[in-house]
Amino acid sequence: MKPISARPQSISEFFSGSSYEIPGYQRRYQWEIEQCEQMWDDFADFNETKKIGDKYFLGAIVIEKTRDEKVFNIVDGQQRATTIMLLLAAIFSKANTHKRLEKVIKKVDSRSTEVTNELRLKTNVIEEDAKSLTDVIFGRNKKLPKDNKFNANYKFFEAKASDWIENNGNTDRVDEFIENILDHVLLLPIECESTDDALVLFNTLNNRGLQLSDADIFKAKIYALIKDKKGKEIFLSRWNEILNSYDDHHGEMTDLFRIHMHVDRAKRGIISKEIALRTYYEETKSLTYPGTIDSIELYSAFNTWEGTSAINIIYSILQAHNNHYWKYPIYTYLAIKSKSVSMIDIDAKEVNDYERLMEEVLKFILIKGVVWNSVNKVKDFIFKLCADIAKEMDMTKIIKKIQKEYKTDVEEFIQNLNNPLEKRYARTIVMTLAYLDAKSKEESLNKLSEFILTSKFDVEHILPKKWNDYDGWTNESHAEYLNNVGNLVLLDKPLNIAAKCEFFTRKKDKYKKSEISAAIKLARHKSDNWTEEEVIQRNREMIKLFEDFIS
Repeated sequence: MKPISARPQSISEFFSGSSYEIPGYQRRYQWEIEQCEQMWDDFADFNETKKIGDKYFLGAIVIEKTRDEKVFNIVDGQQRATTIMLLLAAIFSKANTHKRLEKVIKKVDSRSTEVTNELRLKTNVIEEDAKSLTDVIFGRNKKLPKDNKFNANYKFFEAKASDWIENNGNTDRVDEFIENILDHVLLLPIECESTDDALVLFNTLNNRGLQLSDADIFKAKIYALIKDKKGKEIFLSRWNEILNSYDDHHGEMTDLFRIHMHVDRAKRGIISKEIALRTYYEETKSLTYPGTIDSIELYSAFNTWEGTSAINIIYSILQAHNNHYWKYPIYTYLAIKSKSVSMIDIDAKEVNDYERLMEEVLKFILIKGVVWNSVNKVKDFIFKLCADIAKEMDMTKIIKKIQKEYKTDVEEFIQNLNNPLEKRYARTIVMTLAYLDAKSKEESLNKLSEFILTSKFDVEHILPKKWNDYDGWTNESHAEYLNNVGNLVLLDKPLNIAAKCEFFTRKKDKYKKSEISAAIKLARHKSDNWTEEEVIQRNREMIKLFEDFIS
């Protein structure tokens, strides 16, 4: 690392001498009202208790030189810096005779020494944020939505400033408050020579801002690989599209980089214990452009890919599982087989093989989870499986390997299904049973696929969770059979809420309105009573579905 410089500066000194840009690889502005309130309270308390010579240290800000010696990139601390700017602008809106405050917020023309209409802080993350920041500070925020972070936080500070000025009255007190913020609240700008140095330094700092995720770090590293401005713009556009689509579908960007690591490990034939994400990318130097962003786009594309009904359902079932190792073999297959580097493009045979693979992965994950209840019983085999898939081993051979791995635990798995289900596996098992029930009829399967992708559902207890003295149920038998697989069914969430504590005969009226074939079958149940014998019989039927599925 090249030499760095750090010297405490007042807010006035920090902003008045230079201008700052938030690079495109940074995350969007995210501070909440609670964090703004903490900053305001800290400043107000400091102002009330300050003695001569006292300073208030706000925290470090990591900055990086640009080609313009008076402009710096903010690598860490952008959330805090943006919030300071909003706070100062809000105070200025209520005390606009304080010209020194204005010169901290806006750039000053070097020749005329007049204040310009350019802010000292600019964000390049996305155009929408840049416009929001400018509109808020220049009073053009009437059309901004109330939940816009810049607008909401500015209005919070504006209200606080208005109340403070009203309660503290005279001009001298207001000026003193402003001067204390500008001159006696300190930042520690840490100046680095390069983005890499700044990011290394960031990883060693612990501050009160929003910590960067692994994905933020990787984004910055890939961004630094791109030399031309147009290329950087294209990268940021692609990144934001992935971020928006993937955040809507179960996860964060870091998850995509973890998938990419395991696919990369598989391609390299690595089957040893996994290491930390940042360490892996640092040691293998496998973050590239455009290669990495192409792969990330491919993994993200699965969320909008129209696979078969079975693929859609199985993926949703696996999403409900309590560990993520199931993802790596199925994404490795997509990465190896897709004819496009950034979108899913596989032929009919490969789609069929993919469906077979997903079914076997589901069986493996379920059986190992229920029997061993430990992720360590899954990981080593998954790493080997990914490597086999990356070698393009014949799918029949791959499936035989998976079956061999779980066959020894099938008997115990079936035995465990006779016991109350653990909560962590109940949803996955009940969803699987809904899939198996619908699987025999294409119409039911398609209907279930569409339902799972577009609707909310829950695990329904046929015998209600709250015990009542009817149909021969005792407190003891209720506790024994309540979470038995024979007493559980997947049900549309609104119907689940409506049926919650009803007698079985009334529940049947709700079940017949369901989109799920397993629930509709219960609506046709010949008896209007739900007794211990009914639960035991249905439990046998559910276990038979699993036995047929696994055999």
